[in-house]
Amino acid sequence: SLTNFENRYVGKSGAVIWLEWTSIYHPEKELVFAIAKDVSKRKESEKKVLAEFEKYRSLAAHFKTSMEEDRRFLAAELHEEMAQLASIIKMNIDWVSRREQGLSTESRNLLAHAISIADLLIQAIRRITFSIGSTMLGHVGLRATLDWQCREFAQLNGLPCTFVSSLPDDFSTSSFELDFLRITQEALTSVMLNTELRQVGLALDEIGTTVYLTIQAEYKIIINRELFTNSLTRIRERASSINASCEIIQDNPEITLIRIMVSK
Repeated sequence: SLTNFENRYVGKSGAVIWLEWTSIYHPEKELVFAIAKDVSKRKESEKKVLAEFEKYRSLAAHFKTSMEEDRRFLAAELHEEMAQLASIIKMNIDWVSRREQGLSTESRNLLAHAISIADLLIQAIRRITFSIGSTMLGHVGLRATLDWQCREFAQLNGLPCTFVSSLPDDFSTSSFELDFLRITQEALTSVMLNTELRQVGLALDEIGTTVYLTIQAEYKIIINRELFTNSLTRIRERASSINASCEIIQDNPEITLIRIMVSK
């Protein structure tokens, strides 16, 4: 049979020489006929490409870590500072509205409007916090974090959002947990802002050595198709960054199914 292989030699000058061999055995003559090609330059080029790849992968990991730190800080500031301040403003306005009896009808209307604006501000802060970060992942794991994300989404939108998982509670694969969380947040935020929703479902499963994240959104219409499509593109890119397979199925005009598959 024909055999192809590569090996390396050290020349008289001390330089390493790579040879690529093609050989065939002639059993009747008990001979091996072989031809070698010098591929040292190609090997050197491959080495340089690999070094560049490792450098950019290291930079990408650094930028991802830096971005996650910024997101955690911003989410904490929104939740701990701005949301609380907005709540205090709402309580103070409500106190004035209930205690001050001599206010004119116009003043009471303005106070009622201010309370409704404060409610909208609190809801907006909650939506932004939901879309940019969760500090739970490092404490309770992926399964519990996605379950919380689903319940928070349902509360924000007043719509059903179910979560099922066949993974154990203590499941942990740090290499892609954060990316699964960010993909889920991207998908949920996109359908929340760009569609007229009916319901959403999340599933996290393990089959063999592959972990599956499935997101299914059912909606009446897509309000902003361009932004919705851009979001799906970002999901594909995020999946690609962890060497995961990504399927986005839209056979039904009112259903989008996203499935991410990655080997452990």
